[in-house]
Amino acid sequence: MVALHPDPGRGFGIGPRLLILVVYMKHLIEPLFGRDQAGRIAGRLTETVTSGGPISPEIIITLIAILAVVVTVWKTADPITRWLLAGGATIMTLSYFGSLAPHIGLLGVGSGGRYEYAPGVLFGLTLLGISQRSEGWVKAISTALVIWVIVVGMHDYFRGNRFFGTGSTWTKEITRWRADPSYRVQFWPVGGGSWRSQLGDPRLHDAVN
Repeated sequence: MVALHPDPGRGFGIGPRLLILVVYMKHLIEPLFGRDQAGRIAGRLTETVTSGGPISPEIIITLIAILAVVVTVWKTADPITRWLLAGGATIMTLSYFGSLAPHIGLLGVGSGGRYEYAPGVLFGLTLLGISQRSEGWVKAISTALVIWVIVVGMHDYFRGNRFFGTGSTWTKEITRWRADPSYRVQFWPVGGGSWRSQLGDPRLHDAVN
Protein backbone atom coordinates (compact mmCIF):
# COMPACT_ATOMS: atom_id res chain seq x y z
CA MET A 1 0.00 0.00 0.00
CA VAL A 2 2.81 2.40 0.83
CA ALA A 3 4.93 1.67 -2.26
CA LEU A 4 2.05 1.91 -4.74
CA HIS A 5 -0.44 4.70 -5.27
CA PRO A 6 -2.68 4.86 -2.18
CA ASP A 7 -6.33 5.74 -2.24
CA PRO A 8 -6.74 9.52 -1.69
CA GLY A 9 -8.99 8.75 1.28
CA ARG A 10 -6.50 6.40 2.89
CA GLY A 11 -4.60 7.85 5.79
CA PHE A 12 -1.46 6.00 6.80
CA GLY A 13 -0.72 5.88 10.47
CA ILE A 14 -2.79 5.57 13.63
CA GLY A 15 -2.04 6.90 17.08
CA PRO A 16 -1.10 4.37 19.76
CA ARG A 17 -4.00 5.29 22.05
CA LEU A 18 -6.55 5.05 19.26
CA LEU A 19 -5.05 1.73 18.14
CA ILE A 20 -5.44 0.35 21.65
CA LEU A 21 -9.05 1.53 21.76
CA VAL A 22 -9.77 -0.13 18.42
CA VAL A 23 -8.30 -3.37 19.77
CA TYR A 24 -10.49 -2.93 22.85
CA MET A 25 -13.65 -2.60 20.76
CA LYS A 26 -13.04 -5.04 17.92
CA HIS A 27 -11.10 -7.80 19.63
CA LEU A 28 -12.40 -7.68 23.20
CA ILE A 29 -15.83 -6.10 23.49
CA GLU A 30 -17.44 -7.24 20.24
CA PRO A 31 -16.40 -10.93 20.44
CA LEU A 32 -17.35 -11.16 24.12
CA PHE A 33 -20.58 -9.15 24.22
CA GLY A 34 -21.97 -9.24 20.68
CA ARG A 35 -22.83 -6.55 18.20
CA ASP A 36 -25.73 -4.92 20.06
CA GLN A 37 -23.95 -4.32 23.35
CA ALA A 38 -20.71 -3.49 21.54
CA GLY A 39 -22.56 -0.91 19.48
CA ARG A 40 -23.79 0.87 22.59
CA ILE A 41 -20.33 0.81 24.13
CA ALA A 42 -18.78 2.05 20.89
CA GLY A 43 -21.17 4.99 20.77
CA ARG A 44 -20.29 6.09 24.29
CA LEU A 45 -16.57 5.53 23.71
CA THR A 46 -16.54 7.53 20.47
CA GLU A 47 -18.31 10.40 22.21
CA THR A 48 -15.80 10.26 25.05
CA VAL A 49 -12.84 10.30 22.66
CA THR A 50 -14.14 13.17 20.53
CA SER A 51 -14.97 15.24 23.61
CA GLY A 52 -11.56 14.63 25.18
CA GLY A 53 -12.93 12.56 28.05
CA PRO A 54 -11.03 9.96 30.09
CA ILE A 55 -10.12 6.76 28.27
CA SER A 56 -7.64 5.35 30.76
CA PRO A 57 -9.88 2.46 31.94
CA GLU A 58 -10.29 1.07 28.42
CA ILE A 59 -6.58 1.40 27.69
CA ILE A 60 -5.60 -0.29 30.96
CA ILE A 61 -8.05 -3.17 30.40
CA THR A 62 -6.72 -3.70 26.88
CA LEU A 63 -3.07 -3.63 27.91
CA ILE A 64 -3.73 -6.11 30.72
CA ALA A 65 -5.57 -8.41 28.31
CA ILE A 66 -2.76 -8.21 25.76
CA LEU A 67 -0.13 -8.92 28.40
CA ALA A 68 -2.12 -11.87 29.74
CA VAL A 69 -2.52 -13.40 26.28
CA VAL A 70 1.14 -12.92 25.35
CA VAL A 71 2.40 -14.45 28.60
CA THR A 72 -0.05 -17.35 28.37
CA VAL A 73 0.85 -18.08 24.75
CA TRP A 74 4.55 -17.97 25.58
CA LYS A 75 4.08 -20.41 28.45
CA THR A 76 2.35 -22.92 26.16
CA ALA A 77 5.69 -23.35 24.36
CA ASP A 78 3.65 -24.21 21.28
CA PRO A 79 5.15 -22.68 18.11
CA ILE A 80 1.86 -22.86 16.20
CA THR A 81 -0.04 -20.89 18.82
CA ARG A 82 2.79 -18.38 19.02
CA TRP A 83 2.79 -17.87 15.25
CA LEU A 84 -0.99 -17.49 15.20
CA LEU A 85 -0.77 -14.70 17.75
CA ALA A 86 2.19 -13.05 16.02
CA GLY A 87 0.47 -13.23 12.64
CA GLY A 88 -2.78 -11.81 14.00
CA ALA A 89 -1.01 -8.94 15.74
CA THR A 90 1.02 -8.11 12.62
CA ILE A 91 -1.95 -8.15 10.24
CA MET A 92 -4.06 -6.21 12.71
CA THR A 93 -1.51 -3.44 13.18
CA LEU A 94 -0.77 -3.04 9.48
CA SER A 95 -4.46 -3.17 8.55
CA TYR A 96 -5.48 -0.46 11.00
CA PHE A 97 -2.36 1.53 10.11
CA GLY A 98 -3.38 1.69 6.46
CA SER A 99 -7.16 1.80 6.86
CA LEU A 100 -9.34 4.46 5.28
CA ALA A 101 -9.40 7.67 7.28
CA PRO A 102 -10.74 8.97 9.61
CA HIS A 103 -9.46 6.23 11.88
CA ILE A 104 -11.78 7.08 14.75
CA GLY A 105 -14.50 5.45 12.67
CA LEU A 106 -12.85 2.10 13.41
CA LEU A 107 -14.35 2.26 16.89
CA GLY A 108 -17.79 1.67 15.41
CA VAL A 109 -19.23 -1.84 15.23
CA GLY A 110 -19.32 -2.99 11.61
CA SER A 111 -17.05 -0.15 10.53
CA GLY A 112 -13.88 -1.44 8.91
CA GLY A 113 -14.90 -5.05 9.26
CA ARG A 114 -12.52 -6.04 6.47
CA TYR A 115 -9.62 -4.87 8.62
CA GLU A 116 -10.60 -6.86 11.71
CA TYR A 117 -11.71 -10.11 10.05
CA ALA A 118 -8.38 -11.88 9.47
CA PRO A 119 -6.83 -10.81 12.80
CA GLY A 120 -10.02 -11.82 14.58
CA VAL A 121 -9.86 -15.30 13.08
CA LEU A 122 -6.21 -15.70 14.04
CA PHE A 123 -6.89 -14.49 17.59
CA GLY A 124 -9.75 -16.96 17.85
CA LEU A 125 -7.47 -19.78 16.76
CA THR A 126 -4.88 -18.52 19.26
CA LEU A 127 -7.45 -18.81 22.03
CA LEU A 128 -8.31 -22.30 20.84
CA GLY A 129 -4.61 -23.18 20.86
CA ILE A 130 -4.29 -21.94 24.44
CA SER A 131 -7.24 -24.10 25.50
CA GLN A 132 -5.62 -27.16 23.95
CA ARG A 133 -2.06 -26.58 25.13
CA SER A 134 -2.65 -25.37 28.68
CA GLU A 135 -3.55 -27.11 31.89
CA GLY A 136 -5.45 -26.39 35.09
CA TRP A 137 -7.36 -23.16 35.52
CA VAL A 138 -5.85 -21.61 32.37
CA LYS A 139 -7.28 -24.47 30.31
CA ALA A 140 -10.67 -24.15 32.02
CA ILE A 141 -10.92 -20.38 31.48
CA SER A 142 -9.68 -20.45 27.88
CA THR A 143 -12.05 -23.32 27.02
CA ALA A 144 -14.98 -21.43 28.54
CA LEU A 145 -13.99 -18.34 26.52
CA VAL A 146 -13.82 -20.36 23.30
CA ILE A 147 -17.32 -21.70 23.89
CA TRP A 148 -18.65 -18.28 24.85
CA VAL A 149 -17.17 -16.55 21.80
CA ILE A 150 -18.69 -19.21 19.53
CA VAL A 151 -22.13 -18.78 21.13
CA VAL A 152 -21.99 -14.99 20.81
CA GLY A 153 -20.76 -15.26 17.22
CA MET A 154 -23.54 -17.67 16.25
CA HIS A 155 -26.13 -15.36 17.82
CA ASP A 156 -24.91 -12.44 15.73
CA TYR A 157 -24.46 -14.57 12.61
CA PHE A 158 -28.02 -15.86 12.45
CA ARG A 159 -29.45 -12.43 13.13
CA GLY A 160 -27.56 -11.01 10.18
CA ASN A 161 -26.69 -7.42 9.46
CA ARG A 162 -29.52 -5.36 8.00
CA PHE A 163 -27.07 -2.83 6.63
CA PHE A 164 -25.54 -5.39 4.29
CA GLY A 165 -28.93 -6.91 3.54
CA THR A 166 -30.13 -3.78 1.78
CA GLY A 167 -29.46 -2.78 -1.77
CA SER A 168 -30.93 -1.93 -5.11
CA THR A 169 -33.36 -4.16 -6.95
CA TRP A 170 -31.12 -5.35 -9.75
CA THR A 171 -33.89 -6.00 -12.30
CA LYS A 172 -35.25 -2.48 -11.85
CA GLU A 173 -31.81 -0.97 -12.22
CA ILE A 174 -31.13 -2.88 -15.44
CA THR A 175 -34.55 -1.92 -16.80
CA ARG A 176 -33.77 1.74 -16.19
CA TRP A 177 -30.37 1.34 -17.84
CA ARG A 178 -31.89 -0.27 -20.93
CA ALA A 179 -34.35 2.58 -21.20
CA ASP A 180 -31.61 5.17 -20.71
CA PRO A 181 -28.03 4.00 -21.55
CA SER A 182 -26.60 7.05 -19.80
CA TYR A 183 -28.11 5.92 -16.49
CA ARG A 184 -25.51 4.94 -13.91
CA VAL A 185 -26.63 1.67 -12.34
CA GLN A 186 -26.92 1.82 -8.56
CA PHE A 187 -25.39 -1.02 -6.55
CA TRP A 188 -25.13 -0.67 -2.77
CA PRO A 189 -26.01 0.79 -0.34
CA VAL A 190 -29.24 2.51 -1.27
CA GLY A 191 -29.12 6.27 -0.93
CA GLY A 192 -27.11 9.28 -1.93
CA GLY A 193 -23.79 7.56 -1.26
CA SER A 194 -24.56 4.48 -3.34
CA TRP A 195 -21.96 2.94 -5.59
CA ARG A 196 -22.85 3.48 -9.23
CA SER A 197 -21.37 2.35 -12.50
CA GLN A 198 -21.72 3.26 -16.14
CA LEU A 199 -22.40 0.07 -18.10
CA GLY A 200 -22.35 1.56 -21.59
CA ASP A 201 -24.75 0.97 -24.47
CA PRO A 202 -27.10 -1.97 -23.77
CA ARG A 203 -27.25 -2.75 -27.50
CA LEU A 204 -23.55 -3.66 -27.46
CA HIS A 205 -24.12 -5.98 -24.51
CA ASP A 206 -27.00 -7.67 -26.30
CA ALA A 207 -24.87 -8.12 -29.42
CA VAL A 208 -22.07 -9.79 -27.43
CA ASN A 209 -24.44 -12.08 -25.57
